[in-house]
Amino acid sequence: MRRSGATMLAGMELEWKPIADRVWLAVTPIDDANVTLVAGSRRAMLIDAGGSAEVGAAVLASARGLVDVPIEVVVVTHHHLDHWAGVAAMRELEIIGHERLLDQPHDFALAPTTTFSLIHALELGDCFVELAHFGPAHTRSDVVVIVPSRDLIVLGDLLEDEPQLDETSAPDKWPMVLDSAIGSSRASTVFVPGHGAPGTREDAALCGGKLGYTYGLVEEFVQRGVQPADLYDEAEEWPFAEATMRAALPWMVTDLERRGIVARKQLPIRGV
Repeated sequence: MRRSGATMLAGMELEWKPIADRVWLAVTPIDDANVTLVAGSRRAMLIDAGGSAEVGAAVLASARGLVDVPIEVVVVTHHHLDHWAGVAAMRELEIIGHERLLDQPHDFALAPTTTFSLIHALELGDCFVELAHFGPAHTRSDVVVIVPSRDLIVLGDLLEDEPQLDETSAPDKWPMVLDSAIGSSRASTVFVPGHGAPGTREDAALCGGKLGYTYGLVEEFVQRGVQPADLYDEAEEWPFAEATMRAALPWMVTDLERRGIVARKQLPIRGV
Protein backbone atom coordinates (compact mmCIF):
# COMPACT_ATOMS: atom_id res chain seq x y z
CA MET A 1 0.00 0.00 0.00
CA ARG A 2 1.30 3.45 -0.90
CA ARG A 3 1.31 6.08 1.78
CA SER A 4 2.57 9.61 2.13
CA GLY A 5 3.52 11.41 5.29
CA ALA A 6 4.89 14.63 6.73
CA THR A 7 6.83 15.07 9.94
CA MET A 8 7.88 18.18 11.87
CA LEU A 9 11.01 17.89 14.00
CA ALA A 10 12.69 20.87 15.65
CA GLY A 11 10.89 23.19 13.26
CA MET A 12 11.86 21.10 10.23
CA GLU A 13 9.09 19.67 8.08
CA LEU A 14 9.68 16.71 5.78
CA GLU A 15 7.06 15.40 3.39
CA TRP A 16 7.37 11.90 1.97
CA LYS A 17 5.75 11.33 -1.41
CA PRO A 18 5.17 7.80 -2.72
CA ILE A 19 6.92 7.17 -6.05
CA ALA A 20 6.68 3.35 -6.28
CA ASP A 21 5.41 0.41 -4.21
CA ARG A 22 6.71 1.03 -0.66
CA VAL A 23 9.12 3.67 -1.95
CA TRP A 24 8.95 7.32 -0.85
CA LEU A 25 10.88 10.47 -1.69
CA ALA A 26 11.55 13.48 0.54
CA VAL A 27 13.33 16.74 -0.24
CA THR A 28 15.65 17.89 2.52
CA PRO A 29 15.70 21.56 3.55
CA ILE A 30 18.39 24.08 2.66
CA ASP A 31 20.07 22.02 -0.07
CA ASP A 32 16.89 20.58 -1.66
CA ALA A 33 18.64 17.21 -1.89
CA ASN A 34 16.49 14.13 -2.37
CA VAL A 35 16.32 11.28 0.14
CA THR A 36 14.69 8.00 -0.90
CA LEU A 37 13.15 5.46 1.48
CA VAL A 38 12.72 1.85 0.29
CA ALA A 39 10.90 -0.65 2.53
CA GLY A 40 10.98 -4.42 2.15
CA SER A 41 9.12 -7.08 4.10
CA ARG A 42 11.91 -7.40 6.69
CA ARG A 43 13.76 -4.07 6.80
CA ALA A 44 14.11 -0.70 5.08
CA MET A 45 16.89 1.47 3.69
CA LEU A 46 17.53 5.16 3.10
CA ILE A 47 19.38 6.48 0.07
CA ASP A 48 21.25 9.66 1.04
CA ALA A 49 20.76 11.52 4.30
CA GLY A 50 20.69 15.30 3.83
CA GLY A 51 23.32 17.92 4.45
CA SER A 52 23.66 18.12 8.24
CA ALA A 53 23.24 16.07 11.40
CA GLU A 54 20.05 17.99 12.21
CA VAL A 55 18.58 17.17 8.81
CA GLY A 56 19.70 13.56 9.13
CA ALA A 57 17.97 13.24 12.49
CA ALA A 58 14.74 14.61 11.02
CA VAL A 59 14.98 12.26 8.04
CA LEU A 60 15.50 9.19 10.19
CA ALA A 61 12.77 10.07 12.71
CA SER A 62 10.18 10.81 10.05
CA ALA A 63 11.10 7.75 7.98
CA ARG A 64 10.70 5.52 11.04
CA GLY A 65 7.23 6.91 11.52
CA LEU A 66 6.30 5.96 7.98
CA VAL A 67 7.33 2.30 7.70
CA ASP A 68 6.46 -0.79 9.73
CA VAL A 69 9.91 -2.42 9.50
CA PRO A 70 13.24 -1.31 11.01
CA ILE A 71 15.45 1.03 8.99
CA GLU A 72 18.88 -0.59 9.08
CA VAL A 73 20.85 0.82 6.13
CA VAL A 74 21.69 4.17 4.55
CA VAL A 75 23.42 4.28 1.17
CA VAL A 76 25.47 7.31 0.12
CA THR A 77 25.33 8.16 -3.60
CA HIS A 78 28.52 10.31 -3.63
CA HIS A 79 30.81 12.41 -1.46
CA HIS A 80 29.16 15.84 -1.67
CA LEU A 81 28.06 16.83 1.81
CA ASP A 82 24.52 17.91 0.88
CA HIS A 83 23.84 14.20 0.31
CA TRP A 84 25.57 12.50 3.19
CA ALA A 85 26.51 14.78 6.10
CA GLY A 86 23.20 13.72 7.64
CA VAL A 87 24.60 10.27 8.43
CA ALA A 88 26.17 11.92 11.48
CA ALA A 89 22.75 11.35 13.10
CA MET A 90 22.46 7.78 11.80
CA ARG A 91 25.36 6.07 13.53
CA GLU A 92 23.26 3.04 14.51
CA LEU A 93 22.66 2.23 10.82
CA GLU A 94 24.95 0.46 8.40
CA ILE A 95 26.40 3.27 6.27
CA ILE A 96 27.36 2.06 2.79
CA GLY A 97 29.40 4.02 0.27
CA HIS A 98 31.94 3.63 -2.47
CA GLU A 99 35.54 2.98 -1.43
CA ARG A 100 36.54 6.45 -2.69
CA LEU A 101 33.89 8.24 -0.64
CA LEU A 102 36.52 9.67 1.70
CA ASP A 103 39.00 10.75 -0.98
CA GLN A 104 37.97 14.36 -0.41
CA PRO A 105 38.41 15.97 3.04
CA HIS A 106 35.28 16.39 5.12
CA ASP A 107 34.52 18.61 8.09
CA PHE A 108 33.02 15.84 10.20
CA ALA A 109 34.65 12.74 11.65
CA LEU A 110 32.51 9.99 10.23
CA ALA A 111 33.18 7.21 7.77
CA PRO A 112 31.04 4.55 6.09
CA THR A 113 30.84 1.24 7.90
CA THR A 114 30.80 -0.68 4.60
CA THR A 115 32.54 0.20 1.34
CA PHE A 116 32.73 -1.50 -2.03
CA SER A 117 34.55 -1.13 -5.34
CA LEU A 118 32.18 -2.22 -8.13
CA ILE A 119 29.09 -4.13 -6.93
CA HIS A 120 27.40 -4.63 -3.57
CA ALA A 121 24.13 -6.51 -2.96
CA LEU A 122 21.49 -5.99 -0.28
CA GLU A 123 18.22 -7.70 0.56
CA LEU A 124 15.36 -6.12 2.43
CA GLY A 125 13.30 -9.29 2.72
CA ASP A 126 11.18 -9.46 -0.40
CA CYS A 127 13.26 -6.76 -2.09
CA PHE A 128 16.71 -7.20 -3.66
CA VAL A 129 18.93 -4.13 -4.08
CA GLU A 130 22.07 -3.81 -6.19
CA LEU A 131 24.57 -1.04 -5.60
CA ALA A 132 26.82 -0.38 -8.59
CA HIS A 133 29.78 1.86 -9.32
CA PHE A 134 29.95 2.10 -13.12
CA GLY A 135 33.00 4.36 -13.03
CA PRO A 136 33.84 7.99 -12.25
CA ALA A 137 31.42 10.56 -13.63
CA HIS A 138 29.89 13.31 -11.47
CA THR A 139 32.46 12.27 -8.83
CA ARG A 140 34.84 9.36 -8.27
CA SER A 141 32.49 7.87 -5.68
CA ASP A 142 29.18 7.71 -7.57
CA VAL A 143 26.84 4.88 -6.55
CA VAL A 144 23.83 3.81 -8.62
CA VAL A 145 21.09 2.09 -6.58
CA ILE A 146 19.07 -0.43 -8.59
CA VAL A 147 15.86 -1.91 -7.13
CA PRO A 148 14.45 -4.20 -9.85
CA SER A 149 11.33 -5.36 -7.97
CA ARG A 150 10.26 -1.74 -7.44
CA ASP A 151 11.24 -0.66 -11.00
CA LEU A 152 13.47 1.98 -9.44
CA ILE A 153 16.96 3.38 -10.06
CA VAL A 154 18.42 6.11 -7.83
CA LEU A 155 21.21 8.05 -9.57
CA GLY A 156 22.12 10.84 -7.18
CA ASP A 157 23.64 13.79 -9.02
CA LEU A 158 24.49 11.68 -12.07
CA LEU A 159 21.11 12.89 -13.37
CA GLU A 160 20.75 16.65 -13.38
CA ASP A 161 19.02 19.22 -15.58
CA GLU A 162 22.11 21.39 -15.13
CA PRO A 163 25.08 19.05 -14.40
CA GLN A 164 27.67 20.30 -11.94
CA LEU A 165 31.36 19.47 -12.28
CA ASP A 166 34.30 19.78 -9.91
CA GLU A 167 37.85 18.49 -9.58
CA THR A 168 36.57 14.94 -8.99
CA SER A 169 34.41 14.79 -12.13
CA ALA A 170 35.11 12.72 -15.23
CA PRO A 171 33.02 14.45 -17.92
CA ASP A 172 34.35 12.18 -20.69
CA LYS A 173 33.02 9.09 -18.87
CA TRP A 174 29.79 10.52 -17.45
CA PRO A 175 27.63 9.66 -20.50
CA MET A 176 28.86 6.05 -20.48
CA VAL A 177 28.00 5.70 -16.79
CA LEU A 178 24.46 6.90 -17.50
CA ASP A 179 24.27 4.43 -20.39
CA SER A 180 25.19 1.63 -17.98
CA ALA A 181 22.42 2.66 -15.60
CA ILE A 182 19.93 2.85 -18.47
CA GLY A 183 20.95 -0.68 -19.44
CA SER A 184 19.66 -1.87 -16.06
CA SER A 185 16.23 -0.30 -16.59
CA ARG A 186 12.91 -0.91 -18.30
CA ALA A 187 10.71 1.57 -20.12
CA SER A 188 8.64 1.99 -16.94
CA THR A 189 11.58 2.43 -14.52
CA VAL A 190 11.52 5.48 -12.27
CA PHE A 191 14.84 7.34 -12.18
CA VAL A 192 15.47 9.41 -9.05
CA PRO A 193 17.94 12.30 -9.36
CA GLY A 194 19.88 13.90 -6.53
CA HIS A 195 17.75 17.03 -6.84
CA GLY A 196 14.38 17.58 -8.47
CA ALA A 197 11.48 15.40 -9.51
CA PRO A 198 11.84 11.73 -10.53
CA GLY A 199 12.21 11.09 -14.24
CA THR A 200 12.46 8.36 -16.85
CA ARG A 201 15.24 6.62 -18.72
CA GLU A 202 14.61 9.09 -21.54
CA ASP A 203 15.60 11.85 -19.12
CA ALA A 204 18.79 9.97 -18.26
CA ALA A 205 19.54 9.39 -21.95
CA LEU A 206 18.97 13.08 -22.71
CA CYS A 207 21.29 14.15 -19.89
CA GLY A 208 24.01 11.77 -21.09
CA GLY A 209 23.58 12.83 -24.71
CA LYS A 210 23.84 16.52 -23.89
CA LEU A 211 26.92 15.91 -21.74
CA GLY A 212 28.59 13.86 -24.47
CA TYR A 213 27.80 16.47 -27.12
CA THR A 214 29.10 19.28 -24.90
CA TYR A 215 32.35 17.52 -24.07
CA GLY A 216 32.91 16.61 -27.72
CA LEU A 217 32.32 20.20 -28.81
CA VAL A 218 34.76 21.52 -26.22
CA GLU A 219 37.35 18.97 -27.35
CA GLU A 220 36.88 20.05 -30.98
CA PHE A 221 37.31 23.72 -30.07
CA VAL A 222 40.43 23.05 -27.99
CA GLN A 223 42.02 21.00 -30.76
CA ARG A 224 41.38 23.93 -33.11
CA GLY A 225 43.35 26.15 -30.74
CA VAL A 226 40.49 28.02 -29.07
CA GLN A 227 41.77 29.34 -25.76
CA PRO A 228 39.91 28.58 -22.52
CA ALA A 229 38.75 32.16 -22.04
CA ASP A 230 37.13 32.13 -25.48
CA LEU A 231 35.39 28.75 -25.34
CA TYR A 232 31.97 29.90 -24.19
CA ASP A 233 31.62 32.42 -27.03
CA GLU A 234 32.84 29.95 -29.64
CA ALA A 235 29.55 28.02 -29.73
CA GLU A 236 26.38 29.51 -31.16
CA GLU A 237 24.37 27.62 -28.54
CA TRP A 238 25.16 25.28 -25.63
CA PRO A 239 22.88 22.51 -24.33
CA PHE A 240 22.94 23.90 -20.79
CA ALA A 241 22.41 27.29 -19.17
CA GLU A 242 25.15 29.90 -19.34
CA ALA A 243 25.93 29.67 -15.63
CA THR A 244 26.27 25.88 -15.89
CA MET A 245 28.55 26.10 -18.91
CA ARG A 246 30.80 28.82 -17.53
CA ALA A 247 31.27 26.74 -14.36
CA ALA A 248 31.80 23.48 -16.26
CA LEU A 249 34.14 24.61 -19.05
CA PRO A 250 37.28 25.00 -16.87
CA TRP A 251 36.80 21.46 -15.51
CA MET A 252 36.35 20.10 -19.03
CA VAL A 253 39.52 21.86 -20.11
CA THR A 254 41.35 20.37 -17.13
CA ASP A 255 40.08 16.91 -18.07
CA LEU A 256 41.25 17.38 -21.66
CA GLU A 257 44.67 18.49 -20.41
CA ARG A 258 44.83 15.27 -18.41
CA ARG A 259 44.40 13.45 -21.72
CA GLY A 260 47.12 15.56 -23.35
CA ILE A 261 44.73 17.73 -25.34
CA VAL A 262 45.55 21.43 -25.00
CA ALA A 263 44.83 24.54 -27.05
CA ARG A 264 48.06 25.52 -28.73
CA LYS A 265 48.59 29.09 -29.83
CA GLN A 266 49.68 29.27 -33.45
CA LEU A 267 52.41 31.71 -34.37
CA PRO A 268 51.73 33.88 -37.42
CA ILE A 269 53.26 32.59 -40.63
CA ARG A 270 55.74 35.06 -42.13
CA GLY A 271 54.47 36.71 -45.28
CA VAL A 272 50.84 35.71 -44.73
